[in-house]
Amino acid sequence: MGRKVIVLSLGGSLIIPPSGIDVNFLKRFKQVILKNCLKYKFIIVCGGGSIARIYASALKSAGVNVLLQNFMGISSTRMNARFMSYFFSVDPKEGVPHTLKTLEKNIKKQDIVFCGALEYKPNQTSDSTAADIAKHFDTIFINLTNVSGLYDKNLLEYKDAKFIPEISWKNFDIIANKIKFEPGQHFVLDQNASKNILKNKMNKVVICIVLLVVNLSLINALDFCENGSVSKNELVIKSINDELIANSYKWAWNPGINVGIKVSVENKNFSNEDFTLELIFVDGLGREVEFVKDSRDLNQGIVLANGSSNDILFDFFLSNSILLGSYELYAKLYQGGGDIVCTSLKAENELNYTKIIVSAFDHQVMLEEVVGPSDVMSGSNVTFQMNVVNIGKNIEPKVKIKAYSLLLNLDEKMEIENLKVGESRNINFNFPIYGDVFNETRKITFLTEFDYNLNKSFYEQNSKEEDDRIAVIKLIEPNVTLSEVANGVFNNNLYEDLDEDLSENNLTTFFNQSLSGNFSNNLDMGLIWFFSIVAILILSILIVLFFLIKKVFNL
Repeated sequence: MGRKVIVLSLGGSLIIPPSGIDVNFLKRFKQVILKNCLKYKFIIVCGGGSIARIYASALKSAGVNVLLQNFMGISSTRMNARFMSYFFSVDPKEGVPHTLKTLEKNIKKQDIVFCGALEYKPNQTSDSTAADIAKHFDTIFINLTNVSGLYDKNLLEYKDAKFIPEISWKNFDIIANKIKFEPGQHFVLDQNASKNILKNKMNKVVICIVLLVVNLSLINALDFCENGSVSKNELVIKSINDELIANSYKWAWNPGINVGIKVSVENKNFSNEDFTLELIFVDGLGREVEFVKDSRDLNQGIVLANGSSNDILFDFFLSNSILLGSYELYAKLYQGGGDIVCTSLKAENELNYTKIIVSAFDHQVMLEEVVGPSDVMSGSNVTFQMNVVNIGKNIEPKVKIKAYSLLLNLDEKMEIENLKVGESRNINFNFPIYGDVFNETRKITFLTEFDYNLNKSFYEQNSKEEDDRIAVIKLIEPNVTLSEVANGVFNNNLYEDLDEDLSENNLTTFFNQSLSGNFSNNLDMGLIWFFSIVAILILSILIVLFFLIKKVFNL
């Protein structure tokens, strides 16, 4: 029995994205395809991508009709197909196929055939070509695009686009046909392809959108060892497990949560005991993704004696800015540079590859990067700077930020309004701090309340304990000056300091400043009161003397 033919639609944006050709991605794509050539044959239909859009835009601006714009797009897809053939070290001497008949002839002789669009048909892209080819060969159709899943809006333009993990072909066709067709359009699947798939009931053989689909058993795990993995009889990663620290379901994560990963490793035959264990996160396009707040949390140096095994725990916080969608997790165990001794594994194990789904909460507001003073004088005002981030699916009309400390008797609040989805807003939180225990550290907890109910004037949710931010301060004893004493500016806990401040030197300085007129406004007020009282006393004595004299001399 001959090998099954698989049809892939390789989006032009994956071949030539606007930033330039991603050679690393194409190398991995090539590695995956070549690994599976013993089981399958591949027809890879190439899209036009940014090159086609640039051409079409220029022709449209020049007033050239749509038909010629489409012809230019078809030429772009065929140029990309020739490039991919060369990338796979294949020289299509007879040119890339332009018809189904040529395609049939070539796939009989070759394991991999690249093509662009075939004959011209109105209002379709290379997706429709791939769908038609898959129907002709009665085979699997995989659509590869540069987003990790289906969203209700263009994820590249709208940060609040919502991930759609599952949809029927009927509903997908409704979404696709809401978009007006344009040559070189940028959508996960064109309208004609969607219509044909729905019409011909191809849903049982169609996997759309996500690259490297695991449940087909088509795409093997990537190998992150530069020189290939060593034998599993020598060094092996046995499993990678989600420890469910802050998530309720395995491999279902939300931005910003605390994640725990346990990696089981075994050294079967190496005398050198020093290894490095690393976690690698890969998006739907096979690209490495920065997915944690601190990349240092993803590497551990471990000692693994010959003949021993160990369970290594990784504890990290998922980045708040990670895009929603599906991902894959790998562990890599190696020695020294150059990956001479190296092995890697895709989660969870060789018998059960898994996808990680990152999805947003309906409502979730977190604090990032709380920065403020470390030494604080009692009675002073302090300012803490922080970023307030909305990582939920909905706009937050109001958000409350709280600063709390039981030992400092602190409970301060501030509110902000209209925090948009994906917005990170920098704020200054200002409040006074008091205390009577000095030179000891105190913790201030910052938290958020959100999901504001306008009808009840009430916040329905608050941040989880693991999302709270802690600031550590040391309370410093204030310096009380004589001018503050004269003006009554001191608290009841500072009497012991007055003996030092009222020393002979301080008094001498005080009276010298007073006589020379160089004293503060606060002291001016104190002296005015003093001389006013003296004047009243003198006046009172004079009045009394006046009446005594008058009585004695009978005046």
